[in-house]
Amino acid sequence: MKIFQTQGKEARLRRAPDHTSEVIVTLPEGTKVEVLEEKGRFLFVRVRDDYQPEVRGYLPAGFVRGYKAVSPPQDEPSILLEPCHRCGGEEWVEHPLFMQASRLYIPLGFFSTAPIMVRVCLHCGLVEMCVSRESLSELRTPQGKE
Repeated sequence: MKIFQTQGKEARLRRAPDHTSEVIVTLPEGTKVEVLEEKGRFLFVRVRDDYQPEVRGYLPAGFVRGYKAVSPPQDEPSILLEPCHRCGGEEWVEHPLFMQASRLYIPLGFFSTAPIMVRVCLHCGLVEMCVSRESLSELRTPQGKE
């Protein structure tokens, strides 16, 4: 297997491939990890250090710099499936963005628009702007043409 480095301030090595499992160790940015196996959006990795015993656990793939997934890509990418950029969490709540003075929309055509939504990470509270899944398909087709 190949050796990669972690990215992000804190890459949390977990006991199981989910965001609710126990954190074994927090790895600083640039820690060298060996990828042993791919488990969905998580990678089973081994961390070696000259001063400590070997540790194995699961890292979200987004925290491993330069790693390219071996599994085939999904047919329909969705903004809701993207992991959190801060903590790697995959559970989001989506709400329409509300502004008192004006509403925010992305124009899709002459008479159609896509409302901007906000999504909130249920693990760390990060808030991001996005559009709904329905609007993504309309955004992919230029001027509504198939």
